[in-house]
This record gives sequence, structure tokens and C-alpha cells, in this order.
Amino acid sequence: MSDSTVPDEASSPGGTLASSNPGGSLASQTATARVRLSASSGLSHASAHSIYCDASDTAPDHHEIDPPGEERSHFSDDSSDDMMEDYDVVSGASSPSSVSFQLVEPEREKLYHPIAVTMFVGNPRPQADRPIHLSCIVLSSQWRQDFFPGSCRNKADKAAKCKDIVRYNEQYLSQIAKYACAVCPKPTPARQFVHQPIMFTRTSKSGLEDGPRRRLIMRLGQLVHCRWKFPDMNATLGGAAEAQVFEVAVPICSKTSCSVTARTAAHRFISSLIPTIAELDLATLDLEMVIPTDGTGSSEWTPDGAEVLVRKLGPDCVALE
Repeated sequence: MSDSTVPDEASSPGGTLASSNPGGSLASQTATARVRLSASSGLSHASAHSIYCDASDTAPDHHEIDPPGEERSHFSDDSSDDMMEDYDVVSGASSPSSVSFQLVEPEREKLYHPIAVTMFVGNPRPQADRPIHLSCIVLSSQWRQDFFPGSCRNKADKAAKCKDIVRYNEQYLSQIAKYACAVCPKPTPARQFVHQPIMFTRTSKSGLEDGPRRRLIMRLGQLVHCRWKFPDMNATLGGAAEAQVFEVAVPICSKTSCSVTARTAAHRFISSLIPTIAELDLATLDLEMVIPTDGTGSSEWTPDGAEVLVRKLGPDCVALE
């Protein structure tokens, strides 16, 4: 991505956006899951805690080790063989006549990792009065591991996961800037976006590999006409997340005709760039994915917020604080 003389007045990251969806934070979701696990094991969270406290009162110091050949009972001095039969120290099993000790195993933490979306937003159609000038916005949020491309069962599943990620992040575009419809001849406020995915791939925080796909995204970055610094370039290419969606987003009004025109223009725009990238294999792209302009994602679970990694706005939108 080559430098430009245009000043980067909007390139600084913007912190975290609070989610409008209910469901609480990741910490609260994890805490709830732990309580549910305790209940399913026959113990409430409080009773499990009390057992841990009672056991710690009678257990020896964990630093204390019995000498070889000397076995000590950690019960009272008047303990008998009958009591030892009631509680098997080795296996932890208890007889019906004794107090039942159920140790609750800690829940295995669900894996949440950042998945980012690189959005090139604007009008992809060339105009006589000015060249194509796109905005670049990169958003990152924490997703479950089953949303990663490698966890998808087939192309349809991958497209569904990509749609959920894109639709979730779309809601934050209206908090970053006000856009105008890219199709209407007169200035008309945009109410939705047409999304044309380019690829949904694993990056593992190392960014796209050096190769044709990387050059394709860098070619799109040149159409942002801003000065690029390494942190912004790195996040745009996928170096700040475990997986990344790369796409072109066209702001439109609510008219169906504008939606059709914008989708066709976005697809033609990307197709015009592909021949300029040598050795680019179309099989490594996801141009066949279709993101509907209406409705929300199909997943019942969503993250609790998105972080703005890159915010470079073009002249066809009004920046918001």
C-alpha cells in the first residue's frame, strides 16, 4: 500500500463499542456456565463451595509429605477400619452410610478468539468527476472457535458463519460515520449496506501470506487514498486477529433497485481488480458468498462488542465521534 499525500486525519483507532445486544459480557457468560455445570452435577454453586471449604479444614498442608513407610490417617484419632471402609482415600468413593462427597470438576473454558472484518466502504463505480475513493474500517470482536473458517463443515456453513460475522459488525458502521446512498443521483441517507465478501480466511495474527491475495487487499488499500502506517496496514491485512473477513460494503437506501445496482457494481469492481494481480487463484477467494441486505445473523449467540482497529474515512461520508 503506497503512501499518499492526503493527511490521515481519521486513522487513529477508536477503542471499544458497546454492544446493543443483550447477553452480558464474556465473563458473565462464563460465570453462568459454571453455575449451570455445578447444578447439573447435583450441587449448587454455594454447596460446592462449602464442600471445598470443609475439605480444606480437615486436609493436611499440601506441602507436608508423609515419610516412606509411614501412613497417617487424616481423620481423628478414634477413626477405625469401619470408617476407612466408608471413605476410600485412594479412589474417593464413599459408601451409602457415609457423607457423600461430590467434587465438581471445573468447566473447560470455551475458546474465544478475535475475528476481524476489513470493510472497504463506499461507491465502487468509477465516476467522471473523481476516481474511486473508498473508506477502510476494520472491526474486531471475540467469537467462539466454531465460527472459524477451519471449523466450518462445508461452503454453505462457511457462508452462514461469514454472514453472521458481517451482519454483527455492520451495526457499528452507523456509529462511525453517516453515509449516503452510493446509487441515488441525489444525496440520500444510507439505511443499509450491500456486502460483497472477497474472502473469509484464517490469519493466526500473522496476516495474509505474502502472495496474490495479500496484493489484492493492498490494491484495495490504495483506493483509500490515505497515508498508511504499519499498525493500520497490519490490522487491515489480518495481523491483529485469528481470522479475517475481507469485503467491499456499498451504502444504499432502502430501495430494491439500489440494492441490485450496488451488488452488481461491487462484484464487477472486484472482478476488474483480479486480472491485475498475477497468479491469483480464484479458488482461494469467496466471491460466491451472498450477504442479504435485510435481516440479522442466524446465530442465537453474538459477541458483546466490537473494537475499532482501523478508521480511515473517505469524502463521501460524515465522520461521527
